[in-house]
Amino acid sequence: MRLQCQILAGMQLCVLFLTSAPATADHAVVLVARSDSPIETVDPLDVRKLYLGFSVRTEENLSLRAATNQSENRLFEIFLQDVMAMSARSYDRRLLTLTLQSGRRRPDIYRNVGELTDALGSDPNLISFMWQEDFEKADNLKVLRVIWKE
Repeated sequence: MRLQCQILAGMQLCVLFLTSAPATADHAVVLVARSDSPIETVDPLDVRKLYLGFSVRTEENLSLRAATNQSENRLFEIFLQDVMAMSARSYDRRLLTLTLQSGRRRPDIYRNVGELTDALGSDPNLISFMWQEDFEKADNLKVLRVIWKE
């Protein structure tokens, strides 16, 4: 009897686990630019430089700019870990130091995906990162590279 109760409880847990699992696709963070932008790809080191406020030029002599997407904490943490290899505190300190020492401009911060998408659509030299799901909702952007995938 006790064994049957344990088996039944185990089966109920399995059913509960299977029905509560999300049916969505894997999450991914992508680096994006305007769809008609001449930017085709950006080297990971250049992306890091951009987000530290350094100027980066492409082979076509375009001056790139970066926009920071802080619409979600998890997205920003993934960006900091996988692109910048820093904690939020270290990143803020580094940006502040570089700004004070050399007058480098900090990347613009967007806390709303819609505003970020509009900004990307209006500047062909602007790049940013976002969830792939948000990219798929925008019709005027292209993916330059996948930054992170779950």
